[in-house]
Amino acid sequence: MWLVLSGGRKSLILGGLVVLSLGGAYKLMRVHSRDPLFTITPRQMPACDGAFSRLGLYSTVAGSQQAKLTGLSVQKIDTFAELAADPGTSPDRRVCLATVFTNAGRKLVGLTLSWANNAKDGAYLQLPYGID
Repeated sequence: MWLVLSGGRKSLILGGLVVLSLGGAYKLMRVHSRDPLFTITPRQMPACDGAFSRLGLYSTVAGSQQAKLTGLSVQKIDTFAELAADPGTSPDRRVCLATVFTNAGRKLVGLTLSWANNAKDGAYLQLPYGID
């Protein structure tokens, strides 16, 4: 069927597919940017075991270069613990430890949460020691 179509019609069909793909990607980005699980309360550091930390840890580990190179996949993110003795003394940073189950076994992963900007309306999740 494709071979029977004229060059103009092929271009029109391909152009339509490109527009639909771009529209879908735009919609996906808009939905993700409004995802309530990634929304935080300004000036309130997300909790170690909160949705922001869990989803951030999952996407960081699953999207890491190491995971791509080795075929590592996250199966479950289990327990979280906050390592800071008194979160009241360091409200701009949380140090956490999480148990992550992967296809390579159970991993203990250290992570830090800090503010992404001076307005304190966005947080930054970092794995300072990676995942081994």
